[in-house]
Amino acid sequence: MQTLKVSTMSNQKLQLLLDIPEPEALFHFGEYARVLTNAIVNSKAQLTIGIWGAWGKGKSTLLEMIRLEIGKQKEEILVVPFDAWRFQHDIHMALPMLETLKEILEEHKGALQNLTGTIAKLTMALAHSVTVKVGAAEISPGHMLEEMQEETNSQYYQWHKSLSDALKQARSQSPQSRIVFLIDDLDRCLPDKAIQVLEAIKVMFDVEGFIFVLALDKSVLENAVEAHYGKDYGINGRDYIKKLVQVEFTLPALRQQDLQDYVTQL
Repeated sequence: MQTLKVSTMSNQKLQLLLDIPEPEALFHFGEYARVLTNAIVNSKAQLTIGIWGAWGKGKSTLLEMIRLEIGKQKEEILVVPFDAWRFQHDIHMALPMLETLKEILEEHKGALQNLTGTIAKLTMALAHSVTVKVGAAEISPGHMLEEMQEETNSQYYQWHKSLSDALKQARSQSPQSRIVFLIDDLDRCLPDKAIQVLEAIKVMFDVEGFIFVLALDKSVLENAVEAHYGKDYGINGRDYIKKLVQVEFTLPALRQQDLQDYVTQL
């Protein structure tokens, strides 16, 4: 938060600093982005990467640099930026994730565009099957669409199979193609909403073709996991995250030399 002293600034031009990603690569962020992008492009496309850091460490800036680095690649890689905090009032966080993906797919020109119809059906199926709690009552807006039903009672199994089959077909022409979710501000969401995103990654999107990059304060997420499940389930936040995230990168603290170089550059 920036505090203004009106008495001393009334006759001066003010240019306030905004909390937005830094456009230039400072403090070795360019190197971090290149290494992480290398992993995203060359690893098996079934991966979750965690970028850990407290507020103000530059996580959003690093995500933006990763997005730009991915744009330099020759492979067909679809980037889906997702600011979780903006959607935490949705019925279920998987819905805006699917909607965001669908919008980007509609503008895409490569083989992955063939996924658009499947993602649209999954979005509608989820919207019709989500149970909404109103006070003590529960209201179900609908059921799974008939075309998404098979001889199984597990809707998640069917979503998983539909996504897997569609991605396999789309990637048959371009094996290195993949969809990369860059998820920011998950640690600003209410615990239940943060868990919905993690569960969607673990259950619905756990198919080959998806890579997720989570940028957040790890300690906040650990607390959210424990707050959501409670002590009765015996779920430890740190262990939960370890099972979900395969690669962890913690933004290092700034060194004195970094600050000196920055001042010189200014």
